[in-house]
Amino acid sequence: AVGAGERRLMTGAAAAARAEAAAGLAGRALLLANPRSRSGGDPDTVAGLLRDAGLDPLCPDLSKPGGTAGLIRAHAAEVDRVVLAGGDGTMNAAAPALLETGLPFAIIPLG
Repeated sequence: AVGAGERRLMTGAAAAARAEAAAGLAGRALLLANPRSRSGGDPDTVAGLLRDAGLDPLCPDLSKPGGTAGLIRAHAAEVDRVVLAGGDGTMNAAAPALLETGLPFAIIPLG
C-alpha cells in the first residue's frame, strides 16, 4: 500500500508531468517500479498517476532477466524519460544506464 507521504510525492510528480504536458512536453515514460520496495511500489498505481498526468507509461516486467539497467538500455530509443519508483537499490541499479543513455529521469522514493 502507498502511504500518505508517498502519495503526496507521487501527486507532486503527477503535477510536474501535467505541467510538462501543458507545455507540449508530454511523452512516453519508462516506469520501473520496484514491487519489493519497503513502501510497496505498486506499478499499477504509479502508472495510473502518470497516465492522469498525460504521460504514456511503458511498464516492462521487472522479473525478467536483465535488471533495471538492462531495461533502461533496451527501451532507451522508445521513451522520453525514465521514472524510478523504489529505494536506493533501484536508484543504484539504474545509475549506469541513465548515465549512458542521457535520459532525463524522475525519482519516486518508495524505499
